[in-house]
Amino acid sequence: MKHFLHLPILATNTLLLLLSHPITSTNAEDVLDAYGNPLIPGQNYYVVPYSKNDGGGFTWALKKEVSLCPHFYVQPLDDSDEYGEYTTFAPKSYRQNTITVSSDLNIMFSDISLPPPRIICHSTSSYWLLYDDSTSGMFFVRLGGSLRNEESMFKIEKHEVHGYKIRYYPGQSYSYGYGDVAFLGDVVCGDLGVVYGYGGRWLGMNNTSPLAVKFV
Repeated sequence: MKHFLHLPILATNTLLLLLSHPITSTNAEDVLDAYGNPLIPGQNYYVVPYSKNDGGGFTWALKKEVSLCPHFYVQPLDDSDEYGEYTTFAPKSYRQNTITVSSDLNIMFSDISLPPPRIICHSTSSYWLLYDDSTSGMFFVRLGGSLRNEESMFKIEKHEVHGYKIRYYPGQSYSYGYGDVAFLGDVVCGDLGVVYGYGGRWLGMNNTSPLAVKFV
């Protein structure tokens, strides 16, 4: 009988030990900026190519097309603008206090003022979204996503050579596919890089040459 009297004490001591040493996950690797610091949600960063030979940072521009409502696309800058627009990251999980590799997140330009659309058009947000351009058969990154919307989800992955790459991936367990491309129903997932079309160079899906980036 006396052995059972010790059980509540042992359980209490174990609980106190666990509370004093919280369990942390060792599987989540922080995405680091150019200075070796973890990326923090909501803070401003410039997303720039890892190599200066790949141009400057990102901004937005109106892609010329026949459309009732204007669409603003993400455009890689040339070497004349090293940084581009301020960018912030919002993880899908409210519990994340850093941005981690392969975690779902939204990307947005944090300090821009888009021109007002026509009255019959919805306001265009500054959140990134992948757009399937049926005319060209290419996928462009444009503005118009929304916070924690599955269709506006991206990931930051380790680049195969150096730095990081950004991957459009609006789902997890229900994906299927082959190689570097996965299909979620009629949604294609893949790495972002520079694509050419409509008289310019844009940010879009480019699995053969993903753009290596860093955060400053």
